[in-house]
Amino acid sequence: MRKVTLIIQSKLDNVALVGTAIQGLCVLTPLSLPAIDDVQLCVVESVNNVIEHSYANQENDLVEIVVNLYSDGLVIEIKDTGVAMDTSLLKFVTSPDITRKLPEGGWGLYIIKSRMDEVTYQTCDQTNILRLVKRFT
Repeated sequence: MRKVTLIIQSKLDNVALVGTAIQGLCVLTPLSLPAIDDVQLCVVESVNNVIEHSYANQENDLVEIVVNLYSDGLVIEIKDTGVAMDTSLLKFVTSPDITRKLPEGGWGLYIIKSRMDEVTYQTCDQTNILRLVKRFT
């Protein structure tokens, strides 16, 4: 396993840097170009959500992005210490009639769930952790 950790201030200006770093790491893997784009999109959307919702656009907080590269896939954890996400949202975005019920601005989590192989969320010791898994097969 190889591990890379990025820590940014919770400023939207820093999100593009995260996207570039994720793309750079993903090209070192067997992922196809469309899959790399999916991973980059999901991480960028996740970090945006942390900044906008968990930290309410406060710019003095930290977002930690941990990328674990395994032989069969990658696991990315986005960590913050802001307001926790309502975990029922993860279940909601997988319901069969999601496209009719999703509120304006609520598509980010749906996109993340549809493009990653696994998405989990937990709060542990006052740290929120969104875990994204993408397999190479």
